[in-house]
Amino acid sequence: MEQSRLGIPILFGYDVIHGYKTVYPISLAQACSLNPQLVQQACAVAAQEARMSGVDWTFSPMIDVARDGRWGRVAEGYGEDPYTNAVFAVASVKGYQGDNLAAPDKVAACLKHYVGYGASEAGRDYVYTEISEQTLWDTYMPPYEAGVKAGVATLMSSFNDISGTPGTANRYILRDILKGKWKHDGFVVSDWGAIEQLRPQGVAKDKKEAAFKAFTAGVEMDMMNRSYDNHLGALVKEGKISVQLLDDAVKRVLRVKFRLGLFDRPYTPETNDKDRFLLPQSLAVAEKLAEESVVLLKNKNNTLPLSGVSRIAVLGPLSKDKWHLLGSWRAQGNAEDVTTVYDALKRSLRVEQRLCRPGAATSMELISRVLKKPGQ
Repeated sequence: MEQSRLGIPILFGYDVIHGYKTVYPISLAQACSLNPQLVQQACAVAAQEARMSGVDWTFSPMIDVARDGRWGRVAEGYGEDPYTNAVFAVASVKGYQGDNLAAPDKVAACLKHYVGYGASEAGRDYVYTEISEQTLWDTYMPPYEAGVKAGVATLMSSFNDISGTPGTANRYILRDILKGKWKHDGFVVSDWGAIEQLRPQGVAKDKKEAAFKAFTAGVEMDMMNRSYDNHLGALVKEGKISVQLLDDAVKRVLRVKFRLGLFDRPYTPETNDKDRFLLPQSLAVAEKLAEESVVLLKNKNNTLPLSGVSRIAVLGPLSKDKWHLLGSWRAQGNAEDVTTVYDALKRSLRVEQRLCRPGAATSMELISRVLKKPGQ
C-alpha cells in the first residue's frame, strides 16, 4: 500500500465458512438447529477471529438451494428449502457484518453462488442448469434477495450455465436484477476461475472476450483468472468497455473498502493467539450449536436417555478421528484442538475402553453381545 501510487489498501478474503479457528458445525448442520440467532452468534465469533487475524472478507454464506444429494457441495448450504436458506442467509450476514462493518471484529460477507449453482444436472459440479423464470424466482432467488436486503457487502457469481447463459456472464441476473431491481451497491466477485470457464462453456473464444463478457455483465472482481489485469486496459482503449462502466466498478470495490474502515485502519494490530482464538465464550457458542444441530430420528422403546449403563461400544473409524470432525472448509481449525467422540464419551460417561480386533466380530454382533449382558 505504501509503495503504490494511490495508497489504496488491500482487501484480504478467505474461506471462513463455519468458523476460523473456533470451528462450529457445517452449514447443513446449522440449519438442523432451527436457531438463526445462535448461527448469528457463531458467525460473529468467526468474524472476530478472522478480522483480528488480518482477514477482512469471507466467502460465506453459501445459500444455494440444493435438492440433489449427489451434488458434492450440499454440506456447505442450508438444505433444500428456499425460506430456510433465506433465514440463515440473513443471520449469517448480520453475524459477520454486524451494525458497523468497520468494527475491528467484523468482516464483509459474500452471498454465493449467485445463482442456481445447486441445480446442477445430476449433481455434477459446474455443469448446465435448466431453470425456468418461475423456478428462478420461486426457488433460487429468495435467499439472495433476503441477503441483499440484509445489507450484504458482496456476492459471488456462479459457475453454472443458467438455461444457456453462464452465471458469470449473465447480465439479467447480475446487472438487471442485482444492481437494478435490488439496488445493491457493493461488488460481485467471480468464483475461482469462473471467467476463464466462459471459454469451455462456449460463450467466449479467449480470455479477452471472457473478460469483456463477465465485466459488462456485472462482475467487478476477477478471482484467479488473470483476465481483467491482462485485458481490461486494452478493452477500454478499444472502446469496448466505457470509462464510466470501469469507474462504476472501481467505486463499488472502493465503497466496500471504505465501509470496512480500511482507509482509516489499513493494518491489523498484532495480538496473541490466546487473545483472539478459542475464547471461552466462543467455545460455548460452538458447543451450543453442536448440541442443537443433533437430530434424533428414532428413539425406539425409549432407549435414550441411557440409564444404568456401565459400558458402551464405540464403533467406526471416526470414533477416534480428530481431523475429519472439523468438517469441510475448516479454515484454520486445528485437529489438536478437537476432542474425539471416544474421549468425550469416556470422560463424561467413564466408559471403559473396549477393543475389537478386525474380523473378530461384526459391528452388529458386538453391539448384540454388549446389550445382552445382564446389568449392562
